[in-house]
Amino acid sequence: MIETKFKHTEIGLIPEEWKVGLLGDYTENYTGLTYSPSDVCEYGTLVLRSSNIQNDILSFSNNVFVKMNIPQRAMAQKGDILVCVRNGSKSLIGKSAKVTVDGMAFGAFMTVLRTKKLHKEFLLFLWRAGYIQQQIHTLLGATINQITNADIKCFNVAIPTPKEQQRIATALSDIDALISAFNKKIEKKKLIKQGAMQQLLTGQKRLQGFSEPWIEVKIDDLFNIGNGYTPSKEVSSYWENGTIPWFRMEDIRTNGRILKDSIQHITKLAVKNSGLFPAYSIILSTTATIGEHALLIADSLANQQFNFLTRKLNRCGDIDVMYFFHYCFILGEWCRANINEGGLAAVNMTDLKNYTFTIPPTIAEQTVIAEILSDMDKEIAELESKRTKYDRIKQGMMQQLLTGKIRLTD
Repeated sequence: MIETKFKHTEIGLIPEEWKVGLLGDYTENYTGLTYSPSDVCEYGTLVLRSSNIQNDILSFSNNVFVKMNIPQRAMAQKGDILVCVRNGSKSLIGKSAKVTVDGMAFGAFMTVLRTKKLHKEFLLFLWRAGYIQQQIHTLLGATINQITNADIKCFNVAIPTPKEQQRIATALSDIDALISAFNKKIEKKKLIKQGAMQQLLTGQKRLQGFSEPWIEVKIDDLFNIGNGYTPSKEVSSYWENGTIPWFRMEDIRTNGRILKDSIQHITKLAVKNSGLFPAYSIILSTTATIGEHALLIADSLANQQFNFLTRKLNRCGDIDVMYFFHYCFILGEWCRANINEGGLAAVNMTDLKNYTFTIPPTIAEQTVIAEILSDMDKEIAELESKRTKYDRIKQGMMQQLLTGKIRLTD
């Protein structure tokens, strides 16, 4: 560790020997080009768009190629930094990735950062420093959903010595590599689970000890289907001091697919005469984000985006709810492929009720299949938890290293 004396600057305290300046003093930035549909071709120059930035790295799914004359200034080269500067979603503005393959930055939506004065890897982490992201956030307002090259050039930055830039870049790159390894392992496990679901939930592969023929059923044979709803927000007594779970898509995004409690709650006064849906119901999104589902393990309600699938009392011995929870990944794909044409995109309820599939004839076989798939989910969740832990460590390291609060020695 290095004993450090600090000085006050526009971005706060930084080591005395560090420089403070404008990002434009150390980088050049280049705006990309737009293209027309007639420019798109099967093989040509790769277009780098905001959708190519996934989890802080370049992803190459759904690529677009163009055939057109492109000046060098619009081309992103290996080692450059690709930055999203304009997007309908403000949360994407400022997202960045290191360029790993030459391509054309897309129009006014993307810009390219290049440097000959800084360590290239250091520039990537410098751009993601908390104080730069705060400067981006300050520029965005209710009607502003972009940053410009002029804005970027005026960002205040703290610049360590060249040796320290290299040390910081190496330390942060090492933990990036660790997180990337977790990402690859998680994706591999998800693909394995997806394959297992296709085999186990359709009877393509049978487990040892089970040989009876599967039986064909309809959703309507096994489940009552009810509608979610949103109590009036104008009636405060429906919401104030509420204790009853009321689920939305945000609950699934935040807390996963097996939910005991919700982010928002309602009171008993908000509940219609039909009452709450019982615990161990499945909610299935049939509008908006179609096909998403969750298992609710508490008596509850959900908003109108969801339909509740609750086992009929006389069929509880025929379908294991955890088995059906896993089957809903297949049912969700069917929902996304069977949407009403015209008007509001939604799943036709008659078609959903008549959806026919085969299930193991015994609860015992269903339970074993569900346990195998749940164990896979648990393994994936443990890996995701470890990845989250290291991502938090990385964020802490960036905060400390990029402001000089922690110094690295040889």
